[in-house]
Amino acid sequence: MKIRKFIAAAAASAVSLTALAGMSLTAYADETTINYTGPSVGAYKNESNNLRVNIWNTWGNDIKDLDTNAYACSEWVKVDFTISGLGDQVTNKNTDGTNSDSYYAFLGGSIGTNPQRFQRSDIDSVGDSVVDITGDGSYTATFNITDPAAAIDCLYLETNINPFNREGYVDGDVSSTGIKITIDRVYTVAPAEEEETTTTEAATTTTDGAAATTTTTSSSSSSSSSSKSGSASSASSEKSAQTGDAGVGLAVLGTAIAVGTAFVVKKKD
Repeated sequence: MKIRKFIAAAAASAVSLTALAGMSLTAYADETTINYTGPSVGAYKNESNNLRVNIWNTWGNDIKDLDTNAYACSEWVKVDFTISGLGDQVTNKNTDGTNSDSYYAFLGGSIGTNPQRFQRSDIDSVGDSVVDITGDGSYTATFNITDPAAAIDCLYLETNINPFNREGYVDGDVSSTGIKITIDRVYTVAPAEEEETTTTEAATTTTDGAAATTTTTSSSSSSSSSSKSGSASSASSEKSAQTGDAGVGLAVLGTAIAVGTAFVVKKKD
């Protein structure tokens, strides 16, 4: 009698494992490109003796160089940019012509309830990385996000490059510095999907007439918020593939248990 109850329980476990194999165990977020439409006239400017590229800044400006600011953001917002025309000068100058602080850049602005960044001290306090500009080339600046946000309130690429330190600079004309800063890409991570799991129980009967319960679990995913455009990153695809391999393994294990159980029952009888 006891051995039959044990076998029935093992068979029920095999069914549960097989059902579990069909589930998506984890929802992964997608890397999303934010459509950059700039630069608009006046986006690249001298701001308090720093060269800046405004990306979305309506606070005292009228720069809207994203197709919309209503992008759902999480983890971070990154900006790939290229700088050229620096020549041999990669530091600001003191009044006597000696080298001062080296050039750097960071993302300033405001995104949701996350701490705002406007100065170098703000960047240091929130742990964002300051990008060291060591010469002409391509770089990436990052705005870290603790709390997911539904929109970008303000975003700009700030440098410490003082245009007055550049030979030939004409006040009000940033092109006269010979430096060009190009925004190549703006992107973020779409907030992860939340899985809703439901559990149902169905009564079954063992070979000796005892009652048993089989639990079946199903899940469905719904996005906590949506983004306007996006492309799945290769890392997300790889993780999803790994999850699928684990599901196949569980299915094979469930099948093996079920087959083994049926053999023992037949031999016992």
